[in-house]
Amino acid sequence: MSNQPSESGSFQAMAAELVALRKRCEAMEFRLERLEGRTPAPADSPAATAVDAPIAAPSGGLATHSGALRRVATITFVLVIALVLRTLTDGGVIDTTFGVWLGVGYSLLLMAVGWQRFVHERSGRRVFTICGAVLLCSLVVETQRRFDLPMAAAHSLVAIALLASAGLGHRYRSPTTAEVGTLVAAASSIALGFPRPHFSITAIVLLFAMVAATPPTSRRAAWLPTIVFCQLLFFWLLWTFNLHAAIAHGKEVPAELMQWAFLPALAVTFLVLAAISMAMRPRSSAFAAVLPTATVVLSLAAVDGMMTSEGASRMVGAITLGTAIALACIARRDAARGPTAGGAPLRFAVAAFVAMVPGLWLTTSQIWVVLPAVAINAFVVALWSHSLGSGGLRLLATLTQHAVLLVAIAAGCFTTPPESELLAIVLGGLLATLTILHGRWARRVPPPAGSLYARLSPTDLVGGAMFWSASAAIFCTLRVAMFPVLASMTTPTDGPFQAAQSVLVNVMAMVLLVTAKVRRNQELLRRAVILAAVGGAKVFAADFLTLQGVPLVLAVFSFGVAAAIGSFVLGRWNKDAQPTPQ
Repeated sequence: MSNQPSESGSFQAMAAELVALRKRCEAMEFRLERLEGRTPAPADSPAATAVDAPIAAPSGGLATHSGALRRVATITFVLVIALVLRTLTDGGVIDTTFGVWLGVGYSLLLMAVGWQRFVHERSGRRVFTICGAVLLCSLVVETQRRFDLPMAAAHSLVAIALLASAGLGHRYRSPTTAEVGTLVAAASSIALGFPRPHFSITAIVLLFAMVAATPPTSRRAAWLPTIVFCQLLFFWLLWTFNLHAAIAHGKEVPAELMQWAFLPALAVTFLVLAAISMAMRPRSSAFAAVLPTATVVLSLAAVDGMMTSEGASRMVGAITLGTAIALACIARRDAARGPTAGGAPLRFAVAAFVAMVPGLWLTTSQIWVVLPAVAINAFVVALWSHSLGSGGLRLLATLTQHAVLLVAIAAGCFTTPPESELLAIVLGGLLATLTILHGRWARRVPPPAGSLYARLSPTDLVGGAMFWSASAAIFCTLRVAMFPVLASMTTPTDGPFQAAQSVLVNVMAMVLLVTAKVRRNQELLRRAVILAAVGGAKVFAADFLTLQGVPLVLAVFSFGVAAAIGSFVLGRWNKDAQPTPQ
């Protein structure tokens, strides 16, 4: 009887020691995971209370190297088992079909083990998941090339690897798992059957990869959507090139190119990318800012290879114009939200502007319609950029206004004799008017304060150059209008027409000199002097060498009058600037 209390006491002591030992083991496991950077220990965990500081090790010490070596060892053993299965299959010990599906099952088992370790927050979860996804994708690609695995089954397995790795990575905040799985699956879907993969299924898998890459699990994964979009861009270039090569040579399009699925797949791709653009924060990365415009460019470049008739071009142009209007509405909606929208209005406004130009051209195919429409739109976008406070959109609109005139000149709209005198005069007058209005607005309204454009050019030099574009538009318009008059009066017209152009430049300089004097505008005076110098250079460097007789006399006389008026204006200007004696 006397031994029973002592025995019960010893059992209780042993139980207490076992409980304490269990707590210390759990605490050591938590601290080891913290040192490896996997998961923080909860505030009420045994690691926070039961274990003192001596167990902890400094970051980057032996514990860190131990964790890295353990990962390497795990990867090595995983590869050893995979190589054993590969060797048995190649040696004929295992049937090829059975060996392939055994490898697939082994890859799926690795991902399942990774999932189980993610759930229980155990070590090795990333290693097993990533190894399973990589092994599965590589096995599928090799099997499809060597043994002609059905495309549907191959892409289904790749999609499983993509969804599993991306889903686990996003669910348990493991960016490495999502990054590796998404990139490997996207590359494998393109490699299946390259250079002519199963295009429709590949497009779906790549869209899944794009969606999986969109919400990065950390800042470290911000580059992931850019890489996946480049893979998607390469795929569409590949499909477009194959189709265009067959269509351009008038050959029958092979069935494996899936021409019937091209436009529906492109439409779905555009809608998915547009939805991703609206979901992404515009200031999260440069990719988010350019994605709407890149989506428009990708879609237009892809559909360009399919336009084989004028009717198809008009239909694509109408769809593009509708897209531009929809993007402009999205930008306007985001602008109404105010500062909370961030840079969203700007990126959709730029995308709408980019889509509008080819939409007009494909719809009308008339440069006389496209150029005025683009110039009007550029002026409207410039006004809109002020309400958005966007210096980038303002610069784009201003450069477009300059580019419209350059395109009109390069396209021969102002050649003599003109294709249509009335259309050329109307086009030139409209461009001159819009350019003048745009330039006056740019001089009155400074660039948005704080924008990069305002810091680089506080006085808006690009907008100030509108004067020269307006002068060029006025000169081209009057030049076209003069030609039929001279043609009805003299024959030949080459010499008189050349002299008339010199007279025109000098007359424009005279008008500017007088206007500058009346308005006391020093900036306008400088421009008038430069224009007069241009007229003098034309007279003495070109007309003196090629003209003679009355045309040469008129050209030299016009410059003389311009010089006299300039001397008078400058003299009066200096005299008026001097103080009046008392």
